[in-house]
Amino acid sequence: MLDQYVNDRPYVASSFLSVSIARVLGSALGGRSKGRQELAESRIPLTAKISVLPCKAGEAFIRGLFEPLGYQVITQRHPLDEHFPDWGESPYFTVELSAETKLQDLLTHLYVLIPVLDAEKHYWVGDDEVEKLLRHGEGWLSAHPLRDTIIKRYLKYQHRLAREVLARLADEDQPDPDASEQKHMTEEQAIEEPIKLWQQRIGAVLSVLKVY
Repeated sequence: MLDQYVNDRPYVASSFLSVSIARVLGSALGGRSKGRQELAESRIPLTAKISVLPCKAGEAFIRGLFEPLGYQVITQRHPLDEHFPDWGESPYFTVELSAETKLQDLLTHLYVLIPVLDAEKHYWVGDDEVEKLLRHGEGWLSAHPLRDTIIKRYLKYQHRLAREVLARLADEDQPDPDASEQKHMTEEQAIEEPIKLWQQRIGAVLSVLKVY
């Protein structure tokens, strides 16, 4: 097909960008810093400008994805061809996102939502994508108003995978009360269990050794 040879992949923000974020900025995406961990865990003013972002669903969809996450969103839609204005608008935007947030959160949202906007991935989507989505969606995806749409588009409308993600998110939102009660009882039993004589002897020996 023609789109195998003529397409916009080299020129737009797509799943290629998500892969680059993971490979080049992996430590930041994971929230790690060798020398400034406290900074990595801090909310600071951040701005990300993405050029060019494909979104056939339009500006409202872009805002619907990022504004619920606390971002101020500025968009600029590009014409299909500046020399032929009668051709109308293209599906391409320059998007600027601003928020006071952690760098890890910003990169995580871009990692997940850029392929969602593009609705295409350059690689095969399988079961491992379920784990990636759940990992990077932890803490924000389950409460997002466009959760179902994000899941379906991220997984390229593979319904079996989408159902698995939704089911696992539902399990996290509604933990098993019996399991919680059992865990609580186990913890109480561990606290209330009397210390055995041999444990007291080891403790006494250790206390003496610490003195010397």
